[in-house]
Amino acid sequence: MTGAAAGVLAMPLDPLEAAVQRSSVKTISIIHTTDLHGHILPSSDYDGNTSLGGLARCATQIRAWQNMNPSNILVDVGDLYQGTPVSQLCNGKVMVELINKLGYDSWTLGNHEFDWGLEAVEEAANLSEMPILTANIEYKGRKPGAWGNADHPLAKRVAPFMLKEVDGFKIGIVGLVTPGLPYWLSPDLLKGVKPLDPVECLQNSVNELQAMKADAIIVTGHMGFKFRYDYANPLDQILGKVRGVDFYIGGHSHMDMSYFKVGGVICTQAGYHGIQCGRVDLTFDRESRKLLKKRIVSNLMDDRFELDPIVLQHTQPYLDTATKYTEKEVGELMVDIEAKGPNKNTLPLFAAAFNHLAAKQKIKVDAIFHGTFGGTLKAGKVTMGDLWKLIPYDNMLARCELTVADMLTVMNEAALSRMSDRELLGLTAVREGKTYVAIKKGEKLLLLDQRITVMFNSYDLQSGGQKMMALRKIGQAKTAKKTMLNTSTRDALAEYFLDKKVVTVKPL
Repeated sequence: MTGAAAGVLAMPLDPLEAAVQRSSVKTISIIHTTDLHGHILPSSDYDGNTSLGGLARCATQIRAWQNMNPSNILVDVGDLYQGTPVSQLCNGKVMVELINKLGYDSWTLGNHEFDWGLEAVEEAANLSEMPILTANIEYKGRKPGAWGNADHPLAKRVAPFMLKEVDGFKIGIVGLVTPGLPYWLSPDLLKGVKPLDPVECLQNSVNELQAMKADAIIVTGHMGFKFRYDYANPLDQILGKVRGVDFYIGGHSHMDMSYFKVGGVICTQAGYHGIQCGRVDLTFDRESRKLLKKRIVSNLMDDRFELDPIVLQHTQPYLDTATKYTEKEVGELMVDIEAKGPNKNTLPLFAAAFNHLAAKQKIKVDAIFHGTFGGTLKAGKVTMGDLWKLIPYDNMLARCELTVADMLTVMNEAALSRMSDRELLGLTAVREGKTYVAIKKGEKLLLLDQRITVMFNSYDLQSGGQKMMALRKIGQAKTAKKTMLNTSTRDALAEYFLDKKVVTVKPL
């Protein structure tokens, strides 16, 4: 239930029901956000609806719910800080400061927490005043609670679960991260962090919480609803096998699913970017301590909710800095940039920028293999904010040496993905029907065993979300001589504009 229907559930209790609660039952609310991705102010949803979400709006709803029921726990389910200029410019510091200020009880690691490397996660852990609940993760072969150096920020803050007492009731909360980490993030970013089997880790945590006499066990999992099985969101496996979970609060898949059920466990998920804010009410019998009722509330954070003044006051310096950054002009564009249609020219722009970077760094590159993200740009002055529209993700650039036969395998595998528009630029791919069969340099046909140097982004080299497993295997081979360029795709594009000042590009 969302929007107005869910709003009905958020109404205060009537006097009779409130009296009953005081005398015989107790309701504890679990308030939750997920996939904020650095969004403080309202933005747009994926359908183009504007002025929605942001933590400043969620904070208003959170305070209202906390006033309605002081017996509450406040949690975030991951992907807290990566995704906006305001957060990137301070390495996510502003978002951690905000959840500290709002009194969150815990947060869970998401995959995008690692986009800026393990150092950024360590900084966030140092700043965090609350535990970071993630049971199915190891660091250099050690699980949470057994990381040795007690002064290490991960050892100090990351825990598999917590047991919080609220008005005499013990609520256990276990955190999980998606097992998809190694299929998106390079070892250079993870630096010894690996996801573990979520089924085993969750069952172990549930067993420990049960031994500690938890009255209810909640999972905050950075895995969420999908219409079919997905390696990164294996809820069917987890909740179908683990016994003892009373409620699951999900994230990661950016779905607004206020109610769904997996393996007999009731689940909820509060969308993305703070566009929804969620609440779970657990009602217990005071005498028997039995969990009697579960109630879900999921509210759309639209303009009915004012921006929280304390959040705005704290973040204004960060927002001002971000505005200066996004409004900074980097150059001028002489043509419109389009990702689709007969005049599509986004990929040639990317290729020109990446080749420019390679030339500056004196790195040999024969070709670029890349895709677009659907953004468009009008001719005229170009700002850093415009470049964020073209490249919204913080992927790094890398080069690999591979044979022509290997490159054909990679291209044919990528072509199987319905959403992929990746293409090879710098060399000419020859097709027979839907299959790539050869590569030419000018008019010369390259031999299948001939080695070429190709530039990719780090996400694709890790498998592009298991859609390019052949590239993952080829890129990890010693013969590929993979080299990270230590520059993000967006920064490479910005550098190209700053150096060229005036940019034109021909259609693909």
